Amino acid sequence: MDQILNKVGAYWIGQKANKEMDSVGDDFNSLSTSISGGSKWLVNKLKGKMQKPLTELLKEHDLAIGIFPRDSTNYELNEETGKLIVYIPSICEVGYRDTSVLRFSTVVTGYLEKGKLAGIEGMKTKVMIWAKVTCITSDGGKLHFTAGMKKSRNRNAYEVLRDGTEIGGSKDDMLDSEITAGKLRHRRPPKRSFMVVVGTGMGLDDIWSSPAYR
Repeated sequence: MDQILNKVGAYWIGQKANKEMDSVGDDFNSLSTSISGGSKWLVNKLKGKMQKPLTELLKEHDLAIGIFPRDSTNYELNEETGKLIVYIPSICEVGYRDTSVLRFSTVVTGYLEKGKLAGIEGMKTKVMIWAKVTCITSDGGKLHFTAGMKKSRNRNAYEVLRDGTEIGGSKDDMLDSEITAGKLRHRRPPKRSFMVVVGTGMGLDDIWSSPAYR
């Protein structure tokens, strides 16, 4: 009789434990769908989904590992659409040994495929002025950055992880000027009509309104 009761008790406890574990799993699933941002990677780990490092993901897609700052380790990848979201602790700039510079918002998105990161939002580079990077492609020893125009750079310069230098500003107003869809836009200096440019007989107010500055 005691053996029967022990078996019944063990079965009941086992069933109860399984239900509790299922409940915990459901809670994690609910939590995962209810939060956003860089916290999702932690929930995925708690659910047993070990995520490969971002550098390894970039290598698998034939992209240089240093196109993001060293501390941008948290990311999300939709394997169906290829959409990549990379979380960066703060707005920062990264300088490379070829003297090029990239500037990052706190969230950078794009669509990842073999040898290409397209539809980029949240990244800019210096091409005389700061310009929005919309695409990065790899071609052997070169990386091509599309920022209004295509700029080719040595891939080796981007194969080393580098720390970002934090800068001020908000992610919605990172820069004073940018190139978007190939069009150069810049701020005009303030008008001061009381000043006269020597040798022209024209005030600055006249110069700014001339066709050359429209």
